[in-house]
Amino acid sequence: MRLTSATYWVVSIVLIVHVTVSAAACSATGPSAVGDAAESLATTANTHGPTRPTGTSSGVFPGTTLLAAFSQMANAWPSLPIFSPTYLPEGTKLAESWWPLTELADPQEYEGPVVTNPRVLDDGSVPQVEVLFWAPHGWFAVLENFRGDVGETPGQKVGEVGGQTATLYNVNGGMLVQWQYDGLWYGVFARGIPQEELVRVAKGMRLVTMVGG
Repeated sequence: MRLTSATYWVVSIVLIVHVTVSAAACSATGPSAVGDAAESLATTANTHGPTRPTGTSSGVFPGTTLLAAFSQMANAWPSLPIFSPTYLPEGTKLAESWWPLTELADPQEYEGPVVTNPRVLDDGSVPQVEVLFWAPHGWFAVLENFRGDVGETPGQKVGEVGGQTATLYNVNGGMLVQWQYDGLWYGVFARGIPQEELVRVAKGMRLVTMVGG
């Protein structure tokens, strides 16, 4: 079964910030605890850029914490509930630019235009956001309002995210942990990342509240 991203107008966003990550797991249990969890991830990380595409910026989310970066997204698109990681594998870096991880196994295979990471697709309703990360041994992407389709692909329940059942699928040569929230689909898709690490990242996703909201 193929996972494909729907084609919508690509919106360039000015969320150009440096993320902060660490290998420590976080024990946050809800939106109110995300702040402490994000602060525990606050060590500066460089971005990772493949030989192609080169990217158009020196990095995503410069000079802020992980929570602040995802909170900016929550503020930018109030119609879209945003989930933020509270755990990232050691050595994780944000990709310098986006490429279609759900469709291609290697960034060198991508022949499209350079796209800002995170990528935002907006058809005038609720936007779709993809945030691409590089980690040792592979890549993974956080998918907010994911519009792909796993069809009849069998899945394995791996726990809950946001109070909803999370299911692991082997699809498109990679792995996807997917859950539904407020009628929208979310997920973390990975290639080359150990299954236990992918599941840990996905189960660590927490709903972010808007700054001042």
